[in-house]
Order: sequence, then structure tokens, then C-alpha cells
Amino acid sequence: MGLIPWHKITVTLTSPDDPKVVEGQRIKQGDVISDRTQARQKLEAKKKQLEIAVEQMSLPITAAAPLPPPNYEVEMAAVKKAKFNLKQAEKAIANYPESKFLDPFLSEIHEPERIKEIAELKERKVAAAIALEAAVARLDAAKSAKAAAAISAQPGDVPAPNQPATPTIPTGFSGESVAGS
Repeated sequence: MGLIPWHKITVTLTSPDDPKVVEGQRIKQGDVISDRTQARQKLEAKKKQLEIAVEQMSLPITAAAPLPPPNYEVEMAAVKKAKFNLKQAEKAIANYPESKFLDPFLSEIHEPERIKEIAELKERKVAAAIALEAAVARLDAAKSAKAAAAISAQPGDVPAPNQPATPTIPTGFSGESVAGS
């Protein structure tokens, strides 16, 4: 039997855990001499996450729960609160002390904190104005929903087109008619 020739192999490693053989160890064709175990495990975990995500995307979509109907009283309170916050922001800006300098350029140079505080107050005012607009919009939606609910709750009270309305005569506590008995 002949001797197997020696070959010198150079391997670049990224981690001390990569080599799977020791110096001087005899290897044969097909033996693993280096393996990036940590990198492979991370990639396998990522692959598994992606496979799960693909599975979840192929599941049927279920309908989301419907939003609760707008509450008129809650929205009215939100409008009042938003108006209050806007007034407070406007008051804070109006009551902020005047600059010591008549020239705005000098004020910017010598009072940067004051300029920053005024900017923050103005931002608060803008945010309060936006919140007020949103609250008013929600209130309008609540009013519309309340009106629609009132109309749909009494379908017999609205006469059909081209039909005369039948008047109802209010009755007293005893059940007798109040109108001209």
C-alpha cells in the first residue's frame, strides 16, 4: 500500500470555534475541517422564523372585531377638554414675559431658552388645535350615528312616500283621549 501524499491546507477562520480538527490530525476526503456553527444556527433559526411567517400568511384572514359605536357624551366631553387645552395653551403664550430686547435678532442670540420655550408653547397650541378638530370630527360622527340610530329605531313613525301620515292623539294617565272628549 502506498503512502498518501501530504497536503498543506490554509483555512481562514472567523471564530476560534470554527475548526473541527486539531493540528496534525489525519483527515480523509469528505471530512469536515471547519464549520461556522454559530452562524449556521442563527441562519437556521432565521429560516425557521421565515417559514412560520410564510405559513401564517397563508392562513385565512379573520374579520376584525367591529369598532364600538361612537358615544355622544364621551365625544362631547372630549371636545370640552380639547377646548380647555387650547385655551390654556393660548393663555400661556399670552402671559409669557416679553423679551428684554426690542430687536428679535438680539433676543435670539441672548435668550435662546426663551425662544425655545415660546416655540414649545406654540407647538402645544397647534397640537391642542389639532386635538380639538379631531374631537369635533368624532363628535359629528357620534351625532350622525345617534341620529341614524334614532331613525332606524322608529321605522313605523316615518310615513312611506306618497302616503298620508296618520296622526296620533296623546292620551291622559287614565287612558282617555286628551283631545276633545
